[in-house]
Amino acid sequence: GFKVAGFKFGVDCRIGGGAATPADGFSINFARWDENVKDTVISTGTPYAGTNNDGHTEADRHEEGTTTGLGIGFDSYFSGGQDMIGISVRVDNQLIQQVAAPVLNGAVDNVNSLQTGPLITGTAAEKIAALGWARFEVDLNPETGLLNIWWKGTKVVTDLETNFQPSAGRLVFGARTGGQNQVHHFDNIELETFPVQQATVTSARPGHDG
Repeated sequence: GFKVAGFKFGVDCRIGGGAATPADGFSINFARWDENVKDTVISTGTPYAGTNNDGHTEADRHEEGTTTGLGIGFDSYFSGGQDMIGISVRVDNQLIQQVAAPVLNGAVDNVNSLQTGPLITGTAAEKIAALGWARFEVDLNPETGLLNIWWKGTKVVTDLETNFQPSAGRLVFGARTGGQNQVHHFDNIELETFPVQQATVTSARPGHDG
């Protein structure tokens, strides 16, 4: 496929309604798939990136993003070590920024919470009904490589230099839960990709001898 230099992405999210300690999170990624790098997360669903927890690596965590391309993680659970509850940005498996969002099961308009509503007592359906929807948006500029991210209507990452190198690839969602859990619901997905601009010859005129 064509090489992607940048993109705009948006999705409505409904998150929470699970445990008092929600987990584990999800990621939205542009994983590479070209002649040089073929991310097996596209073909087999694994592996995702891991976390460095005080000298040992916790591997293949969906909320950490992919190991190639651009990975944006929504990490709802503190796994130890250098891990952080919040939004992370990873480029080719290098963690370049984390934005803390430590409030658990916060209100739908609380930008410091990855959940979109409070946790109430009730049935599973009632817990989900207590949640709202919040917009998540990403803009990777194809000319500058600068990244901007909005969560709940607030810009949480501003003009982050990514040094993203264009390539072919796929948009990948990853999510997981365990004994601690939350719902991850998505709707109204919008995606616009910007291919690498290549010069083309539109006309040619033969030369004349002098």
